[in-house]
Amino acid sequence: MGNIFFKHLKLLKGPIYTKINKFPTFTLVSSIFRDSWYNFIVPSVSDNEFNWELSEGLIQKGNKNAIKFPYYIKDNFIQNYKDRLVKLGYKTLGDNTYMLLVMKKKFGINGENIKEIQEKQAGAYIKIAQSCFPEFETEEQNCRRFLNLSRANTNKDLTISNLSLTINRKIAAFASLYSSKKLNLAYLHNDGTAEEFRRKGFHKMLIQKRCNMAFDFGIKNIYAILEEGGASFYSYSKLGFKPIAKYTLFSK
Repeated sequence: MGNIFFKHLKLLKGPIYTKINKFPTFTLVSSIFRDSWYNFIVPSVSDNEFNWELSEGLIQKGNKNAIKFPYYIKDNFIQNYKDRLVKLGYKTLGDNTYMLLVMKKKFGINGENIKEIQEKQAGAYIKIAQSCFPEFETEEQNCRRFLNLSRANTNKDLTISNLSLTINRKIAAFASLYSSKKLNLAYLHNDGTAEEFRRKGFHKMLIQKRCNMAFDFGIKNIYAILEEGGASFYSYSKLGFKPIAKYTLFSK
């Protein structure tokens, strides 16, 4: 289906990404969030062809505005860039694996307890999300952003959904969906399960629910961005998602 990373940028241009500037040797991505995972430089050529002077100049400019631009390196360029980046003082911050499922039929699930998150639940939802992802400084901002996008959406091309699975009126698990019929692409993101409700299959149910929602909307290409080897990675793998690209983030 082509380059999933650039399709991801196209899908989320506006909701998350504010600018996608293509230069001869790299792409500079800017976001509404200031976190390093949303603002970065993506090389498109090998190390010896790369315009280091231009990229480092843009990084310095970003620093003056309190925005860090790390390097986001595709797997096939890692060995090519790693030594140079280490010499420049960069360290590996983590990696993202893009996993894709091309749906042919819906999953059979019981989703009675899965509902759209209501405005009155926002505070409880954000609190649980922050407990699931304490390492992400932008988690509250991310949750509020997609809640607001969902409520304001009038574009018939888009499905924007933030779901919760409740047990005894408590949010046990949550997950979000952002999809475009025109692009035939659905993004599953911000999955989490409250600690007391883990290992009960709720995460799996929310993956299946969102896949079914996208399929009903006429979308067959469904993807998620995950940490390779993590619990979520294996949950998605068991449901047929396949890794199709991997990027590593190098930051100072």
